[in-house]
Amino acid sequence: MDQSQSPCCAIFLTLSFLICCPIWIHAQSLYEQPISNPPTTWTNNFSAPLRDIELHEVLVAGQKLISNKSSTDWGEGLYALFLSNTKLVASMESDPPQHYYESNIEFEIPTDKTGRAYIRFEHGSFGGYNLSLAVKAQFMSLEADGHVRLYEWRRSDWEKASDLLSLFVGGCVYPMVCGNYGICSDEGQCSCPDQEDKTRTRYFKQKFERQPDLGCSLMRPISCEFPQFHSLVELKDISYSSFSTSTFVGETSLDYCKNTCLKTCSCKAVVFQKSLWNSSTGNCYLLPEVLSFTDSRTANMTIAYVKFQNPPKMETKSAAIALGTSLGALFGSDFKKRPSMAVVIQALEGVVNIEHNLDYNLTDQQVPRRTIAAMEDNQDVAGDVTLLMPSVLSGPRS
Repeated sequence: MDQSQSPCCAIFLTLSFLICCPIWIHAQSLYEQPISNPPTTWTNNFSAPLRDIELHEVLVAGQKLISNKSSTDWGEGLYALFLSNTKLVASMESDPPQHYYESNIEFEIPTDKTGRAYIRFEHGSFGGYNLSLAVKAQFMSLEADGHVRLYEWRRSDWEKASDLLSLFVGGCVYPMVCGNYGICSDEGQCSCPDQEDKTRTRYFKQKFERQPDLGCSLMRPISCEFPQFHSLVELKDISYSSFSTSTFVGETSLDYCKNTCLKTCSCKAVVFQKSLWNSSTGNCYLLPEVLSFTDSRTANMTIAYVKFQNPPKMETKSAAIALGTSLGALFGSDFKKRPSMAVVIQALEGVVNIEHNLDYNLTDQQVPRRTIAAMEDNQDVAGDVTLLMPSVLSGPRS
């Protein structure tokens, strides 16, 4: 035990036996003074992240409460809870970080004499907000799904007593509650966007049919090699909660916001928040990664557009020309100029330019061949070749 720890004894009454379990609590992190009398100095190492908050502990500006990777992996996870400008902020620590919660007036966040903000966890309350009836054994934890949960010791086990952020914003604001591109509704029900193209082909599909909370994927993945085939599809009746200042373009028109996304390869979607005082402008966000949306059937001021890949379009005549020139290049007499089959397919799809000045001399070169007789005599014999007559492809049929 180092000097920063002090022993205390937690006593539980179970099966008519008194059990005294030693619990090591970091004494330096305990702050017993009342909120009205904040300390003048802090002795904690606030650069070190917290894994949970125990009774009487404080979360101080500059310090983070971090999540685990999973319930079985105690490595550092994706989520963090911290104070910023006297606000409590929950964030997904991606690149860039995505904030999914910022407090308003829910909590009391005082400052000490140096101006450093802090928030305190007392019996049954956090920052002055009552979460549950006071019990002696409690702790708060930021978990792998982004939820901040309060646990209490009841009947010889830890039980969930409260879900802090969901009390204010519901269960659908969490960035990956329904995976990438998923839509959360009815407090946790997940689905994929149901938009279809002109051929009634859906733009999205579930990654795993039996696990809708794992998200959705695009039917045709986006390729930055062919940006001329990118388009945007509108997602109606949704809202989006995960934002970052680095994804904010500014107050623009909707058309400018959409066109900027189409010109930016890293942009996967547009979120546009309409202005309250000018319907033609709003806040434009370009998302490098699409997290979960929230179903919002009521009127809202948010519009989302997701980028997708169009299939290449070719007219019948152009397809015939492409086929003829591609076959000519593929079977031409100059082996060194013959393209790969992948290039031929791209030409037929219209994603590469077609060379029209090609050699259509479809003759096979005489190649030395070893016949059975020649093999017996150990002599090279030139094999007979058949001259391929040039031909012309017919035009498109009506």
